[in-house]
Amino acid sequence: YMMMQGENIPIYSNHVTLGKEKDNYGIPIIEISVDYTKNDELMIKDFLNEGKKMLQAAGRVIRSESDKGMVIITDGRAGKFADSIPDLELSDDIIGDVENFFEA
Repeated sequence: YMMMQGENIPIYSNHVTLGKEKDNYGIPIIEISVDYTKNDELMIKDFLNEGKKMLQAAGRVIRSESDKGMVIITDGRAGKFADSIPDLELSDDIIGDVENFFEA
């Protein structure tokens, strides 16, 4: 499982407007218009290329049922996604966690 989160560069054609249709409370429902650019395509391509490299590297860690290993991605941005990735474990002591993992 891999996930990517990116941002669109603001462009004029991307916009939000109030629609003519209204909800049950009489409030106009918003209409969202988004066009993807060459930058978005390049961002997705980079994600797929770099993600493939990370998954290949992670796959080399555990190759049999008796292997024990862990993969640590030390990107400081990971914590921002803690709510979106249920199995993500943030550490205040990476070295200690690694030592404890291999001692168990």
